[in-house]
Amino acid sequence: MSTVADPRSTALAIDILGNRLGAYNTMKDVMRRCKRRNEFIQETNDNKLALAFWTFLQLESDLIAEMQLPPSGLLSYENDIPHPNMSLLEGFDRRILDSYLGQLYLRTHLNSIRRMFYTPEDPTKAGKDTFKNVDVIPDAISSMRWVAPSFAFGEDDSPADDILTARLRAKYWGAQVITYRPSIRQILQFSHWIKNHASSPNFPTVSSEFRQDVIAPVIHPKARTHRGIDSQVIELAKKGIKALIESTRAFHGLGYKRPIITNIFGTAHA
Repeated sequence: MSTVADPRSTALAIDILGNRLGAYNTMKDVMRRCKRRNEFIQETNDNKLALAFWTFLQLESDLIAEMQLPPSGLLSYENDIPHPNMSLLEGFDRRILDSYLGQLYLRTHLNSIRRMFYTPEDPTKAGKDTFKNVDVIPDAISSMRWVAPSFAFGEDDSPADDILTARLRAKYWGAQVITYRPSIRQILQFSHWIKNHASSPNFPTVSSEFRQDVIAPVIHPKARTHRGIDSQVIELAKKGIKALIESTRAFHGLGYKRPIITNIFGTAHA
């Protein structure tokens, strides 16, 4: 049997492949243009692609945050893909659409914190919107301007009794945990060293999880007792502990019915 390809079939395959690649490149250009100009997507097919991208990115980000899995590379396109235009979607309850956008905002915020604070990359490549001070991070979400009024809440509110609101609140508190976690770690590390190295002349220096260009309070290298811990470090640690509690407490109002969630491992781990 001949192994030589039929020229007509080859030409047809190249033609089909060329059309697909051309359509992909056109779609990619449209996405980037919408993102750059801060415009809404107008084409249904483009919107489906954006919706799929952001859905997969959210799921992957949740999973790799809890499990040692290699990233797919989706995050490298985060700045090129605009958010989906929810007005083009039909057949969905308004609360579901509003919840999705809220989740999307918080996921982008979380990724920004990890990338800008913890990633050991060249600071010159971090982007113009890089956070440089820990104190300003909560301002991006505490005002509740990122979420529909029906989902807005106060930090001292009782746990929600519906899964959409509970998931949003848990994600909100998760962002706070990531922000304040280094302060908790500093105090725990310092306490351990006081217990085990108090009389040592070479007392270890407490390290910070943040990148060097980030402004954040740290325990002074000459501190030798808990009284020497900077009050700002203690205050941020208190906020972090509250966030850890609230990120789990967010689900305590759901009763005993099995919750519908996309990442049971991550939620149970939290």
